[in-house]
Amino acid sequence: MIRTLKLHSFKWLCVALYLPLSLVAASMVGDPRGWERIDWLDVFGEGGGALLVLAWALLILGSRPAGAVSNLIFAGLGLIFVSLWQDNLDEFLLIPDAQLWDTWLENLPMPIGMVMLTLGLVRWYGEQRILMSQLSNRERFMREHRSVDPVTRLASAAYLSQQLEIELKRARQDCSPLSLVMIDLDDFDRINRRFGFEEGDRMLQSVTELLLLNLRNGDLLCHYGGDR
Repeated sequence: MIRTLKLHSFKWLCVALYLPLSLVAASMVGDPRGWERIDWLDVFGEGGGALLVLAWALLILGSRPAGAVSNLIFAGLGLIFVSLWQDNLDEFLLIPDAQLWDTWLENLPMPIGMVMLTLGLVRWYGEQRILMSQLSNRERFMREHRSVDPVTRLASAAYLSQQLEIELKRARQDCSPLSLVMIDLDDFDRINRRFGFEEGDRMLQSVTELLLLNLRNGDLLCHYGGDR
């Protein structure tokens, strides 16, 4: 949870600022309803729904890196939360109809948030389809070979060397182009020293996922350790 809060700190800061500001604004223009006039069933439904939306955001962002898809999903859930939260405040405070901003915050963010959340989930679904395809290929490879990096679950440097020999021979015979791209993470050892090897492994896994999302069908991704 701490890692999620750090990674998406700006998003959670916006939520933390909105809660007291909305409460202060509603208190300034509204009058307390009194305990006997509060509909506790609505409070449970709307307030509980708002808390559940925040819990969903925490769970989803905890499983995702920062990026456009995460921003869409969080923005959608955030707008839904705003509508539910503002509606819940109205159960405790009687806000005059002349305060149009309250009506807008109750009704407008919800449909916009649903659209943004849907767009984010559609893009997330697309990512998962790509990843599942890559995972299927890797599972087949793992059944046939033992040269697998234990952290990233990618083919190791040994398998890369074997495939290079095969592909170079094929490229010479067919007079076809062949490309080899090597990506290095600068000062990666600093991450291990500062945050520990477990956090370093998580970073490698996140980079692996990002690269897998951008592979073509005929591409091969391997882990070639820096100490080599």
